[in-house]
Amino acid sequence: MPLESDEALGSEPIRQGDIFAWENRLSVRPWKVYGLVVTADCDLVNNKTWGQLSYVPVLLFEDYIWMFWRPRVFDQFQREIRGRCAKRIGNALKKKDPDHAGISEEAVDAWLKRAGVEGLVNEIAGLDAGHAADLRKALEIFETSNEVMASASPRMDLLGKLFAAKMKLNGGIPDAFAAEIRKHVASLPGDVFFLSGIGEFEKHGVFAMLRHISQCDVGNIAVKVDDVIYGAAVARRIARLKSPYCYALTQNLAKVFSDIGLPRAYDEAKRNSPSEFTAAMFGDLE
Repeated sequence: MPLESDEALGSEPIRQGDIFAWENRLSVRPWKVYGLVVTADCDLVNNKTWGQLSYVPVLLFEDYIWMFWRPRVFDQFQREIRGRCAKRIGNALKKKDPDHAGISEEAVDAWLKRAGVEGLVNEIAGLDAGHAADLRKALEIFETSNEVMASASPRMDLLGKLFAAKMKLNGGIPDAFAAEIRKHVASLPGDVFFLSGIGEFEKHGVFAMLRHISQCDVGNIAVKVDDVIYGAAVARRIARLKSPYCYALTQNLAKVFSDIGLPRAYDEAKRNSPSEFTAAMFGDLE
């Protein structure tokens, strides 16, 4: 069982740190699978929220990686591979016709969608076997990157394939992939709180998204299975965060909403001031 949560709750009232699962048609990935109650216990006990509670969504590992890690890691790589393919095809077309103006990435994209990888390579007459093989491989990566970056739903098979191409791996993909994910999880932003799992429900880790606070009626969350079957509840409590994890999450939540953003000019001033100071102090010594 994950270290952070406890399932032995009986019919205790809803408290801060309780984790619930949305039921049936209301369970919609990625944002409405699990929720974590962040309303303070004192407010719940004294009914200061008038029957409402605040919660943050808890994302599945796969959904978090797809939504937040994937674009961060592969946006630039997609641009590089698209540019590389356009340049190779442009060079091949210019070889046949020196006056050819080359080809844009958008045109390659449209050509690839129409003809497919093999069709595109075959339509460029005059390629020797080596150049054809290199272009075919680049176009396959181009096609995979388009699919990976365009899909709203996780396609981990394609993500692994694209990762292998980016890292130029012939084997050992799972280990290398895990190492990259491990680095990301080790340095999460302050508004994301990692949990190693939720009891027996999720054993590979989940992510509480602290910036995305929502509200629901306390009565929406059942503390017993029968309350879902026979009552009006649309979600059921499945676990509760233990100490100190509940308090650490609350502390992170407070930090997220207590931070005061400053304009970019302020950061630029911090960067430039040391140089300006030393120039003013020691400029005459040059």
